[in-house]
Formats: sequence, C-alpha cells, structure tokens
Amino acid sequence: MVTRFVLLKHDVPDDFGRPSHWDLLLERGESCWTWAMERLPGQLSGKDSPLSVEARRLPDHRLHYLDYEGRVGNGRGTVRRVLSGDCRWISVSDAQVHVQLMASTICLDIHVELQGEYRWTLSVR
Repeated sequence: MVTRFVLLKHDVPDDFGRPSHWDLLLERGESCWTWAMERLPGQLSGKDSPLSVEARRLPDHRLHYLDYEGRVGNGRGTVRRVLSGDCRWISVSDAQVHVQLMASTICLDIHVELQGEYRWTLSVR
C-alpha cells in the first residue's frame, strides 16, 4: 500500500513543556500515525548522526497536516515541512512499523519499534 508521509519541524514556545522537535506523520487510513523526535536519525538529518533515535508516539493527527505549514492552535507553536513524499507500507504490528519513504531526493527504509508505552526507537536502515 502506498500513501503519503511528511516530516515537519515543530517549533514550540519556550514554556511549552518540551523542546522543539520533528514530527514524522505517516498516512494510514483516515489519519496519520505520528512520532515526535528531538533529533533526526541518519540520512533524515543530512548530518553525521546516529542511525537510531528515540521517538514518542503521539495521538494520530489529521490528514490536514500532510499539506499544512504555519501556526498550530492553542499556542503550540508552528510547523514547517522539511520533507514529504510517498510512503510504502512494508510491515505493521503492534510493536513495529516498517515503511519505505520516497521523496524526490531520497528513498529510505524506516523501522519504528516499540520500547515502552509511548517510547519507540526510529531507525534508518
């Protein structure tokens, strides 16, 4: 199944309770499965960084965010698109997601694995 994905930079106010971060949204049915990362792994960062990072599973987001950039309601800051394209779903279980992200400049295999209730590891392989 091929759907869409977007990687958003989410800049939050200083008093938000957690730092600015990146949100990875994967279109799945009528919503987007979403993970937040304080840093980007491997080739997603464009820098020399680890291949795996901690990710926090967030509640599903509306499909609206696949195309949206700008202010987020209730004083939650702003989002801007860093990368977007097609998402090919390879395997899905309660504890693991394996997708291939395809954008104009890259094609990446992404593995997201459950480590705890909301704690996941996101890896580029």
